[in-house]
Amino acid sequence: DDRRLNPSGYAFVIASEGAIWRGGELTEVGESDAYGHRHKADVGEVLADELKRRTGIETVHSDLTYDLRSGDPDALDQLVAITFANVAVDLLADGQYGRMVAVRDGNYAHAPLPERSLGARQLDVPTMYNVERFRPRYEAKLGAPLLLGPAVLA
Repeated sequence: DDRRLNPSGYAFVIASEGAIWRGGELTEVGESDAYGHRHKADVGEVLADELKRRTGIETVHSDLTYDLRSGDPDALDQLVAITFANVAVDLLADGQYGRMVAVRDGNYAHAPLPERSLGARQLDVPTMYNVERFRPRYEAKLGAPLLLGPAVLA
């Protein structure tokens, strides 16, 4: 009905990554990463194909994460990327290998690369993500760090 009633003749369907419909199952595809995780099948592509199959209407799938990353970088993106690159080159010039550039306590820093045997670090989901609204928590951010750091990563 949304498409039919819209003067433009278009409608949007938005699906959350990892979503499955009733009776469906989450499919994993591709090779496992260093931590043993495989990529989840793109529910958007599956849904677009299913909508076209059921309705005959042409669909267009757009991956928001790709679209957002494909935009022009803003000043902060550029500053952080250039600074990370320069710190990495400085580390190599100083003979320091096996390090990664980081932000710690709001300052540029470097740290040893994490051991793969430790597995993936987990976010404190209840603190950072509103699972009922399927979005990050935006409240009570005054005084919080701009970038994720050890305070929010376990």
